[in-house]
Amino acid sequence: MCSGMAHGREWATLDLLHRQFLREVANGVSEVRLTAGMSDMSVMTQLAYSMLTEAVKLYSTRSIRHY
Repeated sequence: MCSGMAHGREWATLDLLHRQFLREVANGVSEVRLTAGMSDMSVMTQLAYSMLTEAVKLYSTRSIRHY
C-alpha cells in the first residue's frame, strides 16, 4: 500500500484517501474531492520510516564479511 501511494498508483490512492462527493456531473459521473487526513499521512510516514530503518539494519548486518 505504501509503495502504491509513493508511486502514485491509482489503486492505492483511491483506496486510502477520503472522498467527498461534490455533485453529479452526468449519469454515473460525479465530481469528487480527494483529501488525506493528517493522521493517515502520519501513519504512512511512520511505516515507511520503520521499514527503511529495518532495511538499513539488515544491510549493515549482511554487508559484513563473516569469514
